[in-house]
Amino acid sequence: MKQLRQIDILTILVITIWGILRREVTVFYIIYLFWFQEAIRTLVDFIYLLLHKKTLADRKLLLAQAFGAGFLLFIYLVFIVLLFGFMLNWEQSELLGANARMLFFQNTFFNVNILLFLIEYTYFRIKVEDNNLQIQTFNRRHIILHISIIVGAFIQLVVVQHYDMTGLWGSVAVIAPFLLLKIWIDKSENNRHEVTNKTLVPWGINAERNRTRNKKMKITKNDILFTLALVFALWFTATGIFWVYWTALFVAYPFGIASLFIWQNIRKDGRKRNAIIPVILIAGLLLSLGMLLPSLINRLGIDCC
Repeated sequence: MKQLRQIDILTILVITIWGILRREVTVFYIIYLFWFQEAIRTLVDFIYLLLHKKTLADRKLLLAQAFGAGFLLFIYLVFIVLLFGFMLNWEQSELLGANARMLFFQNTFFNVNILLFLIEYTYFRIKVEDNNLQIQTFNRRHIILHISIIVGAFIQLVVVQHYDMTGLWGSVAVIAPFLLLKIWIDKSENNRHEVTNKTLVPWGINAERNRTRNKKMKITKNDILFTLALVFALWFTATGIFWVYWTALFVAYPFGIASLFIWQNIRKDGRKRNAIIPVILIAGLLLSLGMLLPSLINRLGIDCC
């Protein structure tokens, strides 16, 4: 696993730097690439588990888990394509064209990145047996997507639109936070994986624990509510920045409030995953107010004059 992450980071860095030099890398490029990598992981893991699940009950559970993970990835895809691919670049024809080329696989650097990752991860999954492997609706790698969406919106709305980012160093400044975020998350994930490996029990005992855990891993009401709260929180974060005609009040804040109420209802179950909901809501609120205040100040300044 450690070698896979090192190769992944190295290939992304080399190809992305090459793409920056050729003016083919945008914010959408990086976030879409992160999404594609997670989609590839989920698909390869699903095929691997499907081939190793022998009983009908195990396969039904796997299908349910894969559906939850796939649905969440689909929600991410809609946000990423609509927000970063088109809406935030609607008046910038050059960026819009570059994003459209990536979306339809006309960007060589993007295509090489995802092809290499597909080969690397498929090879890793074939060679390395993992008795603890599971498809989770929400995992630590989704943190990259969550933070990337928030940071990407800030960069697009505040940095790119207010500063000249057309030069080489401008592109580096825009893309660097995403690459540093991925390196940090991958490093922390690798450290956690090494600690887990050191504490593994013998395979027979571990397999028995897995069977017991699988019996308990039915999709519950709280699983559905968590997914709903997560989708609402992401929608609030993505749309809360639009204050034209006070749009955010009608299309964003109702979903943010609904997400908050759902979180209040499910947080008592003590699951660590619940902590991500208030983080996204707070980040979305700060981003939303950060877009509103300058507009109000400008209007008040105009009125005073």
